[in-house]
Amino acid sequence: MKKRRIALLMILVMLFTVAPSFAAESIELVSKNGSIKEKKKSLGIAVRNIDEKTLHDTSPLGNAEIEYLIEIGVRSSKVERMDYGDYLIEVSKQKLDDEAIEMAKTLYPDLTDTDLSKWTYGQFDAHIEKMNDIYFAPSEAEARKLKDQGIELDDARHLLTIYHQYEDIINTDNEVLKKDIKKYYEFKEKKLRHYNNLEKKSSKLLTLLDGFTNEVHAWKADPDPNDQHTTYRQVSNFPYYVETTDWFHEDTNTHLPNMKYDYSTKAKNMFQTIYGLSYKKTRFTNLWGTWSKFQEGAHEGIDFAPTGYDYCDLYSHVNGTVTYSNETQGKLIIYTGYSDAMYSPDYSHFFFHLSEILSTASLNDSISENEHFGEEGSTGNSTGPHLHYGCESGNTTSTGYEDENNLTSENPYYNWDGAI
Repeated sequence: MKKRRIALLMILVMLFTVAPSFAAESIELVSKNGSIKEKKKSLGIAVRNIDEKTLHDTSPLGNAEIEYLIEIGVRSSKVERMDYGDYLIEVSKQKLDDEAIEMAKTLYPDLTDTDLSKWTYGQFDAHIEKMNDIYFAPSEAEARKLKDQGIELDDARHLLTIYHQYEDIINTDNEVLKKDIKKYYEFKEKKLRHYNNLEKKSSKLLTLLDGFTNEVHAWKADPDPNDQHTTYRQVSNFPYYVETTDWFHEDTNTHLPNMKYDYSTKAKNMFQTIYGLSYKKTRFTNLWGTWSKFQEGAHEGIDFAPTGYDYCDLYSHVNGTVTYSNETQGKLIIYTGYSDAMYSPDYSHFFFHLSEILSTASLNDSISENEHFGEEGSTGNSTGPHLHYGCESGNTTSTGYEDENNLTSENPYYNWDGAI
């Protein structure tokens, strides 16, 4: 084992001293066919025909990607020439590890009796895409109405991130929908064409040997503070999420190995507690760090919207004390910090857009896990019934939505008892 660590250290040193840059510093997304044409989309909108599946992300590798490639045995000479798109291709060919297999069977009970030991990450992602297509398919009646309205299915899927149910899309004025669709395509094209301007990271790399554990660690030098916290990364096939491919703020780490599976497993557990196990169809219509039309930047939480159900009963997934309760605003906040507990999750949990808050969830009331506290709704800044859940550090009633490119909320997947 010691020899292996020394060998790994030598490889890293060679990579970081001989070839300090793994790809051009400029970041661009290149279409395989090299052509981007105008195409008519929903409601007669002319947009760039950019198929994200044909794009190759040429951004430099991060430290997590470098360490992963070396760990799975990719030659240092090959890693030296790889970019992020190459990394994704390499990962897709790898067989699922034991952790990924366990998460796959938790996420999809239909795979419980399936031998996944020979499945690759690419095969699992194909399964996720197939299942997401099923979960987010409109009914036959909804599909006919959308077609008659002039809305293509892929655009309708995106509109679910705003309206959460197809019926609410159908009942919205076409001119409003046109603005929503155009705004998203403008954002997408801006990110694709000017990706290199989002964050200029230093190509300087540091390699350190931990004297206590004898493990090798590698870090990129810190970027200029003025350039931090403004990068969105493409992620495809997040389980139970409406978009096939979407942009996630880099600070969420959703693009790193296995993270989308880990996050979705925890979010599914949270969903089933908050909505009750009777609601089988887990659905997320916005995720932590995805680009949000309403916030003009990173979405500071998770939007839950089970299909076919409006104004569902909601149950707490945490033990805590109500620090804010306002039914007119549709807002409830539960604080979970206890000084006398062995484990003190010092976080405030935000529940937005509620149509009803029970009298047992009034200010200073204690709330227990699985306790019914209210009903889902569309109160406040909302265009369709859903639950927005967010998490902030400490005992606070303030949410950090002040900057379009900063992601200021806490990780909602980890900071609750059921995720430990």
